[in-house]
Amino acid sequence: MEDKLQQLKDRMATIADLRGAAGLLGWDQETYMPPGGAGPRADQIGTLRTLAAAAALAADQVVRLHAPDGDPTPLLEDPR
Repeated sequence: MEDKLQQLKDRMATIADLRGAAGLLGWDQETYMPPGGAGPRADQIGTLRTLAAAAALAADQVVRLHAPDGDPTPLLEDPR
C-alpha cells in the first residue's frame, strides 16, 4: 500500500512541476517576452498544460484501479 501511495505522490509532484513550469512561462510571457515570441511561448505553455492534464487523468485512473471497492480514500490517507 505504501508503494502505491508513493507512486501517487510522485505523479502528483510531476503534475505540480508541469503546472509550475507553465505558470513561470506565462509570467515570463507577460513580463519579459520579446516581440515575436508570443506564438512559440503559447505553444510551450499549451504543451505543458496538456501534459499536466494527461498526468492528472492517469493519476486519477491509478487511484481508482487500485482502490478497494472503487473507494480511493484508503490510498489517499497517509499511512503514518
